[in-house]
This record gives sequence, C-alpha cells and structure tokens, in this order.
Amino acid sequence: MRNLKEVGFLSVKRLASADLDMIEQKIRPSGFYHQKAARLKGACTAIESNGGLDEVFSLSERRLYQLLISINGIGRETADSIILYGAGKPALVVDNYTWRIVSRLYGSKVRYDYSALKSELEEKTRRSVRLYRNMHAQFVELGKKYCTKNNPKCVECPISKMCDYQKNRR
Repeated sequence: MRNLKEVGFLSVKRLASADLDMIEQKIRPSGFYHQKAARLKGACTAIESNGGLDEVFSLSERRLYQLLISINGIGRETADSIILYGAGKPALVVDNYTWRIVSRLYGSKVRYDYSALKSELEEKTRRSVRLYRNMHAQFVELGKKYCTKNNPKCVECPISKMCDYQKNRR
C-alpha cells in the first residue's frame, strides 16, 4: 500500500489508467504480483467503466454484487466484503472462520454451500451493516483465538457448551 501511495495509485481512477508494469513493480513485495496487478487494474477499469466508485457504490446490493462477481478475481466472499466494508451496505460475509465455526458447532448436520450458509445466517439476523460487521469480527476473533484450524482451544472457548465438536472430543 505504501508503494502504491508513493506514486498516487490509491484511487480507482489512477489505478485503472496506470501502466500494468508500474503496478506490478509497486506491488511486487506482496507476492503473485503479476496476477494481483492484472486483477487490480481490471477491477478498477470495470468500476471506472460503470461510472466510477461513487456510482458503483450507489447501486443496490444485488446489482453491486452481480457487478463485482463479474469482475475477474472477485468471488462471493470478496464481493460481500466490498459491499459491507467499502459500500457500507448490509452483506453478510461468509469466510473460512465462519465455515469452521458453524461446522464445528453443528457437526455433521451441516452441509452448506456459500449461498445456503449466508442465507441461513441472514434469516436468523436482522439486516444491518453494524450487526454484519460485528458478526464478521466476532467470527474472525473466535476463529483466530479459540476455534483454530489445528489444535482448537475448546476448553477456553466461550461457546464450547453449545458446540458439537467440543462435546464429541470429551
């Protein structure tokens, strides 16, 4: 980010019009810089061709989501993250922490795909940017601190009493 900022590339308009080699050079330390640079420039170009960031962010959540996932390199989770954090609109983010925690909570009873899990969680909550941001932060914190991929700390976990995974470990 610092490298992009140094050359004034922290705007969608500037990145869309920037030379791809220059973007690659500036983001090289991040790894996979050829692919990242092409996708970053492509995303910015798509946003600019749809009227710019303000215009794109003024779209309904549904239209914004459709536009974002049509851009190479933006998947469902990234689109939802952009909608929630960038556009400030309610979009529940389902990430690896969410998957892990929900699957451990409910055990083998859970067989979801992204859309199904997102819909299930949205049905159980009210649509709210503040709530969705808080939920995402809580899933991330719980996943990092307790419900880790390897060696979960179930005994210390604040939700262990309702967790199938913890019950089956005893």
